Amino acid sequence: MNEQWSPDGAAVKIFGDYSPHPVIVLKEVVEHFGSTEVTFHAIHRLRKAGMLPRFGASEAWPFSMRDIELAEENVERGERYWRWGTLYPSAHEYVRGYYRAEGLYGVFAGGTRVKLP
Repeated sequence: MNEQWSPDGAAVKIFGDYSPHPVIVLKEVVEHFGSTEVTFHAIHRLRKAGMLPRFGASEAWPFSMRDIELAEENVERGERYWRWGTLYPSAHEYVRGYYRAEGLYGVFAGGTRVKLP
């Protein structure tokens, strides 16, 4: 494992021994799992199971505890209940965030309902 912390110590980029793709998480996620190695493997396990609300993270938007909490709820439910995405209620507006599907609608964490495509 190789880790590269941000200058302010708020986030870390974790490189695996064999994986060319790093896992980028906030410090609070590492504290939740206990170490960078455990965090790396937990994120990959959640990704492989299809339980992460959003599958990718970047330096601009690392995985946060919100992602982990929603992924753990997905695991408890046994399905990918929470997702991350952008839905378009009209041609000129969009809603982006964590949502769950309820029938023909996507219901966002704040309660906004948008018809699914």
